[in-house]
Amino acid sequence: MAKRNALAVLFGFAIILGGWLSAAEPPANPGDPLNGTWRICLDGFFAPPEKKNATARRALPIYGITREGQFIYALGSAPDWNQTTYPTDVAGLRYDPATGKLAGILKVKLNPDPWIPKDHQPILCEVAVEATLDRANPTNKTALQGTYRGKFGSVPAEGAVSGYVYTQPLVDLSRCQLVLNLNHVLLGGREPYHNRIAVRFDIEGGKSVSAEFGLVGLDNRPYDFRGFATHNLTTTRDGLEGEFTVPHEVLGAVGDASAEYAIKLQGKRINNLCGGEVTVTVTHAGKTTTHDGNFKGSISPPAPREVSVWEKDLKSDQPWFVPVKNYQPLAPGEHPRLFFRKSDLPEIKRRAATPEGREIVARLKATLGGGEAMPTELSKAAKAYDNIRQKLSEGAYTVSHAAGFGMLYQLTGDKKYADLARQCFDLALAGQRDRDDRYSFRAPGGQLRAGPSLAMYALGYDLCYEAWPEDYRRKIALELQNWSDDQSGEWGKADKNSLKAICLTPHQMPACNHWGSQLGAGLVVLALLGDPGTDDTFLRSCLAAIEKNMIRGVTSGYGDGGFFSEGPGPAHMMANPGFVPLVQAFKVALGKDYITPRPNFAWMTLHWIMEVLPDSKGQPIYPCRKPSNYGNERMLDGNGGFSHGGWFSQGFGAIPEETKPALLWLYNHFAAAADKNRRDTANYPHRAILALLNWPIGVPEKNPAEVLGRTSMDRLHGWYVFRNQWQGADDVVVSLWLGSGPQGNISAGGPDLLVWGMGERIRLASMPRCQTSYYRAEKDGSGVVSGGGYSIAVDFSGKCGAPVLVAVASEKDLGKYSEKNAGTTAKVTDLKAGTANFRVLTLSRGEAPAVNAGGDVAHIGGRTLSLVRGNLVME
Repeated sequence: MAKRNALAVLFGFAIILGGWLSAAEPPANPGDPLNGTWRICLDGFFAPPEKKNATARRALPIYGITREGQFIYALGSAPDWNQTTYPTDVAGLRYDPATGKLAGILKVKLNPDPWIPKDHQPILCEVAVEATLDRANPTNKTALQGTYRGKFGSVPAEGAVSGYVYTQPLVDLSRCQLVLNLNHVLLGGREPYHNRIAVRFDIEGGKSVSAEFGLVGLDNRPYDFRGFATHNLTTTRDGLEGEFTVPHEVLGAVGDASAEYAIKLQGKRINNLCGGEVTVTVTHAGKTTTHDGNFKGSISPPAPREVSVWEKDLKSDQPWFVPVKNYQPLAPGEHPRLFFRKSDLPEIKRRAATPEGREIVARLKATLGGGEAMPTELSKAAKAYDNIRQKLSEGAYTVSHAAGFGMLYQLTGDKKYADLARQCFDLALAGQRDRDDRYSFRAPGGQLRAGPSLAMYALGYDLCYEAWPEDYRRKIALELQNWSDDQSGEWGKADKNSLKAICLTPHQMPACNHWGSQLGAGLVVLALLGDPGTDDTFLRSCLAAIEKNMIRGVTSGYGDGGFFSEGPGPAHMMANPGFVPLVQAFKVALGKDYITPRPNFAWMTLHWIMEVLPDSKGQPIYPCRKPSNYGNERMLDGNGGFSHGGWFSQGFGAIPEETKPALLWLYNHFAAAADKNRRDTANYPHRAILALLNWPIGVPEKNPAEVLGRTSMDRLHGWYVFRNQWQGADDVVVSLWLGSGPQGNISAGGPDLLVWGMGERIRLASMPRCQTSYYRAEKDGSGVVSGGGYSIAVDFSGKCGAPVLVAVASEKDLGKYSEKNAGTTAKVTDLKAGTANFRVLTLSRGEAPAVNAGGDVAHIGGRTLSLVRGNLVME
């Protein structure tokens, strides 16, 4: 609980929405006790937080509004206790301006947030206050002094009163933007925090003119905003009220989940903040229910919305999948089905007989510990995050061993391999953990580990189905379908998870790396659909949710060009354990090709081609804004772990055919040596299975410039890559990120402009979060991007006298730049030309060109740069 409170205070609306009631002290403007805002703080009202060594009691601040000496209303807010507001009756409170005495009764309704109180019920408090205001200095933080006595629910409470009076400029409620965080609105969330929504209203003339709603993450940040049409909200000087209807769903519902939430809202403002209560009427499946909730929100001036040049493109109605040509629907009980069908086996066996295929099959056996018997090395961990220092060799037991033996059965027809797979399942059901103890059938380390773990056992079931007795395969089908575990919380906590929860009410949000790993559970659903003894209604409800969540993963986490909200390190976790294999399985099992109609799914893999460079030690690296334990600039760090790896063995199965020669080139030239030519199959048998199925055996590689060109973009995130070539030591990647997309729980670093290559790693400029206002790209990898009052130009033409020229220009300050591992190739020059500030970088093995200003133009050797209507022009 203490950790949750700390997180809420750090990331909650107190910060996100710009200055919550006690998150930032109001400015010290003169305060009028007769016509102002009173901060009446009941010190020590709440017990200390439930954390080790916490002894300090917590305050309850009440904010009351006076007019002509009378208190007209008040709201309480105590972010140290919970994250909502408390309507307060001040009818019995009196202030005597002659003496400065404040006395009377406060009746406070402590509304629940998703965590506190634990029973999610309001607590009614009545408190008698006696205090005196320093009339000469009412704005001093100690101006109000006194005592209170009353009850916190039924528990006696007493202590000191402190506070002051203040005023501050108010945003006009008749013309503003409201962002409201509503608690206890949705139905069906696995955790109470799932049942929140955020609503954003644009107010003109005291009425709502547009409205959007989104969900709210564990960090209290709203995400996934989408418009809705039915709203009638009005504002007055003191508050807001009205009705609106949000079309959404009952979370976790099996069958038809769609629902309408008709919400009546009433609230008051305190300065430029607001809070109040809601009544929610839910219509779902022909039934109507009503319940209460509450909200906390911000009042902001109407901000002109920055429009991206990509706005229309991002709202495309292009289909997300296309039917696979000549697809044959699955027959009941048909297996294998996830990554290949029975009709594919002759071709797979042919591939296995090629020199490359024989090497991959040998790798499969190596990851199984030999392939002819059960592995002799097993993890001794008894729980997730057990921290046992046990060094395990390749071949030690993993969650994909059953699948590995199942693949050998498919290749040979020898049932001894299916029997070995069955022994693996028996081990799993008995609690045997993966070589990485976070992954396990029993008590995995949270939903993000459960999804991939279950996926691998589903793959084993799929490959061994026909070889097992009917009673055993039905037993395993029900173990998978009905999977539920009370000990499967993150960080080894005893929290409950289930397949239903992972599919229908996943943890976190699409901009969090956990999202994609949880999608691995979709492989379980695909493996079980239509099998004897399974619940078809339940599985199809899970399937519908999984498909929605896949799309959310590449529209609110990834964008359309491979940038992930939390950066490339956490992107390993988002993509590799579950998401990328699931995309391939949809194509094979259901005939739904999500890979080719839009770029979003394929570019989870393809973006690596644009970014990866070789370093001086032969390691594939990429521009990394924020190295962390999720990943650093070395692409293959973590290779051999379940959370990493799979960029190639899995990736080849989830990109268009015409792009595979480019990914093959990248592996052969920049990754193979560092990977010891294992074809991305270290430690985990399923990676060898997918390498055998996906590797472009017999397909000639192609230089990526011939396939993808030298520039790429992610229009959602405002991420642009410019590259001069794919050759080796003199390759240069310019990576510009404008930060226009959704943010995750982990910072991706930046936004900024990075230049990597020719021995240099330079952060040339920091950027504001902004939309793209201009974009142009050339075939040689050059181009111009503008946004937020800055313009960036990249020139690989060599016309300036250097092979690489990168410039940023703005009439704003350019800040500082930084270099890492500086070589002798870079020259950075800051100069002013006319009213514009320029920063010019050239990379050259020889003498750098001269850089100087002339009038409104920057001269770089034989090139000129000018800032014209906010965009750099190169001549």
